[in-house]
Amino acid sequence: MIKAVLFDFDGTLADTNPLIYRTFKETFEKMLPEKKFTDVEIYDCIGPTLDETGNKYFPEYPQKFVDNYRELNAIYHDEMIKIYPGVLEMVAQLKKKNLRLAIVSSKKRDFVIRGLKIVGLYEYFDFIVASDDVVKHKPDKEPLMKAINHYNITSNECLMVGDNSHDIHGARNTGVKSIAVGWALKGVEYMKSLEPDYLVHEASEILSIVDSFNKEKKMKKPEIIIAMDLPDKEAVKNFILKFPPEESLFLKVGMELYYKEGPAIIEYLKDKGHRIFLDLKMHDIPNTVRSAMRSIASLGIDLTNVHAAGGKKMMEAAVLGLLEGSPDGNRPQIIAVTQLTSTSTQMMNEEQGIPGEVADSALKWAKLTREAGLDGVVCSVHEARNIHEACGDDFIALTPGIRLEGDDAHDQTRVATPGFGKLEGSNYLVLGRSITGSVDPYEVYKRVLAEIE
Repeated sequence: MIKAVLFDFDGTLADTNPLIYRTFKETFEKMLPEKKFTDVEIYDCIGPTLDETGNKYFPEYPQKFVDNYRELNAIYHDEMIKIYPGVLEMVAQLKKKNLRLAIVSSKKRDFVIRGLKIVGLYEYFDFIVASDDVVKHKPDKEPLMKAINHYNITSNECLMVGDNSHDIHGARNTGVKSIAVGWALKGVEYMKSLEPDYLVHEASEILSIVDSFNKEKKMKKPEIIIAMDLPDKEAVKNFILKFPPEESLFLKVGMELYYKEGPAIIEYLKDKGHRIFLDLKMHDIPNTVRSAMRSIASLGIDLTNVHAAGGKKMMEAAVLGLLEGSPDGNRPQIIAVTQLTSTSTQMMNEEQGIPGEVADSALKWAKLTREAGLDGVVCSVHEARNIHEACGDDFIALTPGIRLEGDDAHDQTRVATPGFGKLEGSNYLVLGRSITGSVDPYEVYKRVLAEIE
C-alpha cells in the first residue's frame, strides 16, 4: 500500500527549466567568458547540486560560482517559474486520498518553499527535504530515507516522482518505486533509458498508479496452522482432546516432536483426520535431501519444507524426491524457509555476513524458491505482500511468528497478529504457544478464526 508520494520540484512539479538555463548561462558567461558553453553542457547541470557543478567547472573557487548563481536566480525566479499542466489537480487529489506528500529536492530549502508558494502548492506538502537538510544528495539514498523515516513507513510504501537521473537512481538506491515524468527537459526517450518503474505523460496518470497499489482487493482468508511444539505423544493426545472430535485441524509437527516419536506421530494425527505440516527444514546436499523427501512423501503428509539457503539444486532435488515418493503423482506441497522469524537485521548482517535488510534477503530467497519449482516460502508477515508481488498470488506465503494481541513474542523478533497477517496476504498463519499454552486452546482457536473472518 502506498502511504506517501515524494516529489522532486524543479522540472517535475514546476517548469523552472528556462529559469535554470538562463541562470547557468549568465553565471558561466560572467565567470568564464572565454569558454562558450553548449546547450548540452548547460542542460547537464540540471540535476546535480550547485556544489557539484561548482567543483566541476571551478574547482579553485566553487563557492563563488554557487553565490553568483543564487544571486542571479533570485532576480529571475518569481517571473520565470510556472506550474506544469494538471499538477495542481493531481496533487490536490492525492491529498484528498490522505496520502503524505513530500518534496525531496537538491535545492536550498528557502527557494523550495518560495517556489511552492508561487505555484500554489505549498499547502499540500507536509514535509520538505532540501539540500541544506542532508550531507549526501540524490542519487544517494539519504534524502529519500529522511522522508521515509519521518513518515515512519517502509521504502515499499512510497513512490518517488522525478525528471532526471538523480531522482530515478536515488529511488532505486533506496528501494522505492520510481515514476519518471514525460515532460522532463531531456525528453521521453532519455527518461526511458533510466529504466524507471513507471513513465507518465500526464500528471493525472500518477493518480492511476497510486490507485493501482491501493485498490481494494478481496482478501482471502488464511488458514490457521497450530504448531505442535509439544514434547511427546502423550502431550499431543491431551491437547487434541480439548477440541471437538469433528474439528479437522492443520497441525505443524516440528523437530522436537518428530525426533521423539518418529513417523508414528504422523500416522496417529492423520488417523484423527488432521492435515500435517512436517516442519523439518531440511538443509543438506541435493542427493540426501532427495532421498529424505522420497521417504517423507510416503508418510501421507500435506506440507513440508527445506531451507532456501541450501540452493536451487537442493530445492529441485527436494521436489523430485517428493514426486518419486508419491506414486499417484499427488505430491505434498513444499515450501522453503527464507529467514527465520528469530533473525534480526543485525544478526543477518553480522553473523550470516549478508548485507542489507532482512526483507531484501527474504525476497531474494523467495524468487530463487520460485525458480526451483517449489510452492512457496516460510517468511515473516512483514514480507508476505512483497513476495506475492514478486512471485505471484498463487505462491504460498506461510508466516510463523503470529501472536494474539498482548501475547509474549518469546524468541521471535518479527511477529504480528492474525488480523495483520490476513491484511498482508499470508496464506497460512502459524500459531503455537498462543494456542498450545492456553488453558482453553479451543476457545483461543475460535478467537483466532473470528479475527480473520
